[in-house]
Amino acid sequence: MDQLDDLARGLQVTNFLDVSVCTIFVYDYFINLPDEIKYLWRRREIGWGLVLYILVRYLPFISLPLALSSQLLPALSNDTCKSLLYTVNSMFAPGGSLTDPDLEAVLESAEVIAAEVLFAFRTYIMWNRNKIVFALLSSMTAVALALVTALLVLFLPTITLVSPPVPGINGCIKSSASSIIFGAYLFIVVTELVILGLITVHACQDKYRLQGGIIETMIYSGALYCTCMLLFSVANIGTNLRLHGSYSDLLSTYQTIFHTILASRLQLHLCSQFEVTQGSHRSYNSMKFSPIVFQQGSSVVHEV
Repeated sequence: MDQLDDLARGLQVTNFLDVSVCTIFVYDYFINLPDEIKYLWRRREIGWGLVLYILVRYLPFISLPLALSSQLLPALSNDTCKSLLYTVNSMFAPGGSLTDPDLEAVLESAEVIAAEVLFAFRTYIMWNRNKIVFALLSSMTAVALALVTALLVLFLPTITLVSPPVPGINGCIKSSASSIIFGAYLFIVVTELVILGLITVHACQDKYRLQGGIIETMIYSGALYCTCMLLFSVANIGTNLRLHGSYSDLLSTYQTIFHTILASRLQLHLCSQFEVTQGSHRSYNSMKFSPIVFQQGSSVVHEV
């Protein structure tokens, strides 16, 4: 009984954190909506910046309700809980029928991947579309997809659910799960370190030419993003290795949502800087949600 009570308390703490990050996300969305309308919705061009921004910004409107449903809805059966946990926390569920959540299970992972790809793309543009940087970042993306998929296929079947110990406790109580999922966060750490390293090297090479404007904005915003996500990933690795049951999910939704918040806010900030620095190099126009960069001398970006 003490163990069940501890699991229930873990669920409640996780619920409080997830509701709070949902509130932060909604607040952030509405305070940035005027800038989004100005820099995004009034433009007719469709480029990779636009596509990535939409994925980063709007996938949480689907994944957050699903996450909260698994934690706040009353009288959920274990089968329903299993489906919701697969849907919210996974990338691919180990199953094949259309009734399984395979098609929906990309949501939370897709948000993180889209945010990472967005900043990898910014880093690639910052390096003036360097082919070596492109090969490095593309390889990392491919390895990340394969590794995270394998980890999730191994992790999801290990989730064990229990019924609430007392009436009145809503949501799904996870009693145990493998800690192997920490490997996914570990790879995020590696990815952030690589991107941060590329940003640092570029900043050191061009430190005498950085005199404000869009390039400096890309460097400092990229460094800020990578540092914040590094801290979140390290914290998630710690909770997965040290805590168990419902407590192991303590910061997972927080990290996912802050991935999207930081990526979208910094992208809008970059657009505002672009308005100020109209004389910047044309290759940075892609950060203004414009496809101009794709038409300049190379079709490399069409392959991204």
